[in-house]
Amino acid sequence: MPPARQFAILTCMDARLDPAKYTGLSEGDAHVTRNAGAAH
Repeated sequence: MPPARQFAILTCMDARLDPAKYTGLSEGDAHVTRNAGAAH
């Protein structure tokens, strides 16, 4: 099902980050893609 809004978020896989919290979106409003970074 497509998101309610035409919006996508690309963020780190860190579970401490909550995209909905800092964007004001609700679940289902946007596609959220989490990327595994290359931490050394």
